[in-house]
Amino acid sequence: MPPIPAGSAPVKTTANPNYRTPLVGGSVPRNPDNNFSSNFPSSPTVSYSRVLVSGNYIAMTFDDGPHPQNTPRLLDILRARNIKATFYVIGQSVNLYPQIVRRTVAEGHEMGNHTQTHRLLSKMGNSEVKLELQRCSDAVANAAGVKMRTMRPPYGGLLQHQREMVYSEFGYP
Repeated sequence: MPPIPAGSAPVKTTANPNYRTPLVGGSVPRNPDNNFSSNFPSSPTVSYSRVLVSGNYIAMTFDDGPHPQNTPRLLDILRARNIKATFYVIGQSVNLYPQIVRRTVAEGHEMGNHTQTHRLLSKMGNSEVKLELQRCSDAVANAAGVKMRTMRPPYGGLLQHQREMVYSEFGYP
């Protein structure tokens, strides 16, 4: 497995100057063959982004954490299998469980912005959306000293003009 590209890892901040992009080496254990259906329902309210990669990759993402029981158990499972994932976190939960966020980053996972309160962004004005994203970003920076590079809108709800504003203000694709 190739190293995690620098552009996809958390960004070093002044609060965490010793952060290093994690490297994954050696053999990666395979998960058991699972029969997943490819007939997923489509919805016009879901937000998608594309990433160009060389090779076959699966992106594992987890939303709505950190959770005091589930996230540590999940981190144990991922570590045992040498799997890295992206955790889209809610700022309120980050403030409650900063030690879990620190562990998540220390184990080489990426943090993504899932807003401060998990409200539907498409029902908000631009100033409210900015505040939701900034407060979550600040919570993660304070907890773990990293800057998030991506965001996932709660419920997939983000209007086109909001998407453009989010990219312009935060650089989130």
